[in-house]
Amino acid sequence: MGKPELLKHQLAGKYSRRINQEHRIIYEIIGNTVYILSLKGHY
Repeated sequence: MGKPELLKHQLAGKYSRRINQEHRIIYEIIGNTVYILSLKGHY
């Protein structure tokens, strides 16, 4: 996976990592919990 990218605007505070050339994982960390928001496509 790629390195984390801190997102801005509507997704501020969330992170994106490239899974492969086409897809990304969008996630948020709150406390000790990771919440997965998207596993496909682009934000």
